[in-house]
Amino acid sequence: MQVELNIIPLESTDKPWSSAANIPVDSAPAEAVSGGSYFVWTADMNGKPLQPRPEGSSKTSEPPRQDPLVKEARQIMYTLNDAGQQPPSSEQLELVADFEKVIHVLNHLYPPGDPDAESKFRLRYRTVFGLSRVSLQKVKGYNAETAKKTLDTIKADLINHEAPRIKNTNIKEQLRWAAWIAGPAAAAYVILSRVPDNGVLATWLTDLGANRATVANFMLLWLGCCLGVSLSYALRKSVFTLDDLVDPESDYLTPAIRVALTGTLAMLLVMLSMLDIVNISFAGHSLSQVADAGQAMLAFVVGVICGIGEKLLSGTILTKSEALVGGIKKP
Repeated sequence: MQVELNIIPLESTDKPWSSAANIPVDSAPAEAVSGGSYFVWTADMNGKPLQPRPEGSSKTSEPPRQDPLVKEARQIMYTLNDAGQQPPSSEQLELVADFEKVIHVLNHLYPPGDPDAESKFRLRYRTVFGLSRVSLQKVKGYNAETAKKTLDTIKADLINHEAPRIKNTNIKEQLRWAAWIAGPAAAAYVILSRVPDNGVLATWLTDLGANRATVANFMLLWLGCCLGVSLSYALRKSVFTLDDLVDPESDYLTPAIRVALTGTLAMLLVMLSMLDIVNISFAGHSLSQVADAGQAMLAFVVGVICGIGEKLLSGTILTKSEALVGGIKKP
């Protein structure tokens, strides 16, 4: 028997409908179920089913009416159907994993308790639930390949809708932390640049083995790193995946730690160049020149470039360090 999937307006029925599958998501006709590998249930945040079978019901019987519009429905639970195809096919296993990932992202983007997010979550949850039911509980004529294409469309729509907001929010957060770190660095540079060489602060720095002009340039190096790291995210994050909506960076560093780490690595790289451990040139300038008096602009520009290339900076330091440690001869 073939089941027709007709589009029926929401206003024409009191049942919830799935825009992805165009069939009622609360229950499929009994004759339409053809031995799917799973039963699909609405569940709360803890994974507890909201509409379980009545006590004494057969485990192979269809679940009772599932309503994805219930406010408590935040997860989808899958149980094996012993009367269906077992074990599930690889396509069905992949679908379950994809459905769970989408639901995880939805709960992250639209957390419970947020009235503004509830309507957005419910719309997409209802669609994903309906699609998972017809594809895994098995409505005839709706196979895994069709379900995957439909799910890919849902993912693309979610990314296109949320990526601009996520990116701009992350840039603002990155700039906020960069400003917190850049502020003291800029203030320190102004103070150090106004202190005379025979002043108390300059003498104190000399006693510590540091040079006033060098320390001032390092402050500008930090200032440039703060700007560069913010530019880095804005420039390289042009294409979003579903995972990027939850974890914007693959290394999982927070904005504050990213700025602090990049500034530290940039300063270390300059120090290695000053000690002739590494030899790095930039537009005809040796990196060690950052420490020289009168090279304030070079220090700032090097900081910006290190910040923009922060993904490569850690790898450069690691490579140089491994080469240095590997070159140490055992006695």
